[in-house]
Amino acid sequence: MRKYIWGDKEGSDNIYWTLIGKNKDNQDVMVWVKFDANNQPAKGANAVHSELLQNGMSEAQIRNRFSSEVPAGEIKRIMPGVVNGIYVWQVYYKDGTHNHYRFYRFSNGEQVDLVYTLPNS
Repeated sequence: MRKYIWGDKEGSDNIYWTLIGKNKDNQDVMVWVKFDANNQPAKGANAVHSELLQNGMSEAQIRNRFSSEVPAGEIKRIMPGVVNGIYVWQVYYKDGTHNHYRFYRFSNGEQVDLVYTLPNS
């Protein structure tokens, strides 16, 4: 399990725990479980989302796509998450003197039109 936190447009954090497991048909799935501000599992229709791994992009496929798009980028971490309501792979990387975040849709590997550059400390 991995914890994922990303701020949303309203300024609050989106907190998700993600995991890979098996569904009732013994198929590999990626699962996103949303948590509320009190660190409790959220309730409602969008609280848990799952997709078959075979229907999405693998971490290795995202790594390859990123490397072809940003050849000088040094990947520090790739993890599943949610940004602006889109289920994504988040790539955290260093390119030159800055660290960046880039996002790819889990479903098809298309880049989400967001790249965040972190300021140097």
